[in-house]
Amino acid sequence: MRQKLLLLALTVLCSAVSLAQSQNAFTVKGVLLDSLTNEGEPYATIRIVKKSAPQKAIKMAVTRAQGKFQERLAVPPGDYLLTITSIGKSPVVKAFALKSTEKVVDLGTLYTSDDVNQLKGVEVVAQKPLVKVDVDKIEYNVEDDPDSKTNNVLEMLRKVPLVTVDGEDNIQVNGSSSFKVHVNGKPNTMMSNNPKEVLKSMPANAIKHIEVITSPGAKYDAEGVGGILNIVTTSGGIEGYTANLRVGATNSGANAGGYATVKKGKLTVSANYSFNYNDNPRGYNTNMRENYQSDMERYLEFDGSFKGKGCFQYGSLEASYEIDTLRLVSLSFGLYGGGNDNTTDGRTTMFGANHSDVAYRYSNFGFSDNSWYSISGNVDYQRVSKKNKQRMLTFSYRLNSNPQTTDSKTLYDGFEPEGDREALCKRLLLSDNKTDGKSNTFENTFQVDYTTPIGKIHTIETGAKYILFKFRKLMRYVDMMA
Repeated sequence: MRQKLLLLALTVLCSAVSLAQSQNAFTVKGVLLDSLTNEGEPYATIRIVKKSAPQKAIKMAVTRAQGKFQERLAVPPGDYLLTITSIGKSPVVKAFALKSTEKVVDLGTLYTSDDVNQLKGVEVVAQKPLVKVDVDKIEYNVEDDPDSKTNNVLEMLRKVPLVTVDGEDNIQVNGSSSFKVHVNGKPNTMMSNNPKEVLKSMPANAIKHIEVITSPGAKYDAEGVGGILNIVTTSGGIEGYTANLRVGATNSGANAGGYATVKKGKLTVSANYSFNYNDNPRGYNTNMRENYQSDMERYLEFDGSFKGKGCFQYGSLEASYEIDTLRLVSLSFGLYGGGNDNTTDGRTTMFGANHSDVAYRYSNFGFSDNSWYSISGNVDYQRVSKKNKQRMLTFSYRLNSNPQTTDSKTLYDGFEPEGDREALCKRLLLSDNKTDGKSNTFENTFQVDYTTPIGKIHTIETGAKYILFKFRKLMRYVDMMA
C-alpha cells in the first residue's frame, strides 16, 4: 500500500512539474533587417538576459538566413532584454516583458545599421559572436552557448546554420542528406554512416565549435556530398578530468553510456561509449488472397508473427600528446555497430471454393542472427613551422575495417495432407535452407598534407594520398532438403 501511495505521489509531483514548465514556456520571435537595404541580417548573435541580471545569458541563438528568429524560453514571467550583435553592425537592444497570459511575444521588425563610430584609446568589450562566416565555411561556437552545458551534440546541431534536424533526428547539411562528418579535421567513418545515433550520445560540453564546410577542398575526398561537418573538441589547458554517465530505459529496451576527458600535462585523453538494447514485442499479420481460376485451390490464407531484438553500440577513444610547441602526435580509435536476432513463424492454408475443404496446409519457421561493425583507427603527426605558425606539415595513417556476419535458417513443417510433402514442396518451390556468410573490408590510407600561407590572404594546400583496399567475402548456402 505504501509503495502505491509513493508512486501516486511521485506521479502527481512529476505532473505538477511538467505543468509548471509548460505554463512558463514562452516564445519570442521577430526579424532583423538592414536599415538601408531592408534585407534580412543572417547569423547575427542573439543574447537574452533577465533585466535584473544582465551579466548572465539565459538564451543564446542566431538569426536565420532571412534574419528571422523564434526562440523558446522556459523562464518565469518578468522583464527581459534582447541584444542582437553582428560584425560591422551596431548592436540592437530590445526590452520586453513576459506575462503568464501571453505565451507568444512578437518583437516585430528590428533594424540594424553599419557601425561607423571611430573610437580611439577606448577599450571595447563585446559579446563574442556565436557564428563566424568565412569564404568556404560557417563556424558555430558551441562552447559559448549556455545550452551546451545540458544538451547533446545532436540537439546543438539544430542551431547550426545550414544544418537541419527533423523530428526523427534525420540530419541534412546544406539541404542534402549526403554529407561527411570529421572530428578535429579528420574523417570519422562511424559518424558519417550513422550520425544521429553517435551525435546523440556525445555531450555538447565536450565540443568547442562545429564547422559547416560548404566548399571542401580536394584533400577532403568530398565529391558528391552536400558538405562536411567538422566537430572540433575541447582540448583546453585545464588540468584534471571530467566525466558523465547516462542510463535510460523504456518498455522495449534500455540504454547506457558515458563520456570522460582527462588532461595531464601535455597528454589529453577522451573516451566515449554508448550501448542501446531493444526487445520489440511480437508482431502479428494476416492476409488472404482469392484465386478465381480454380475451385480446388480458391482461398489462400496466411497467419504469421515476427519477433526481433538487437543492440547497437558506439565507442571512441582519442588521445593527443604535445611533444613541444611545434610538434603534436594524436591517435584515435572507434567502433560502432551491433547485431539483431529475428524469429518468424507462419501458417499457410489453401482452401477450396466452399472454404472448408483443405487443398494443402504447411507451417514455416525462420531464424536469423546478423551482426555488422565498423572499426577504425588514426595516427597523425603534425609539425608547425617555427618561423610561421600557419605553415604546417602533417603525416597521417588511417585503418578502417567493416566485418559483417549473417546466419539464417528457413524450415517448413506440418504439411497436410500427409504424404504429399515432396510433391508439394516441388510445386510451391519450398525448401529448408541455411545460409552462412562472412565479409570484411580493409582500407589503409596513407596521407601527407602541407599548408603554407602566401601573402596575407592566400594559402596553398597540397598533399598526397595512397589507399590500399581489400575485400573478403565467404557465403555458404545449404539446401537441407536436397
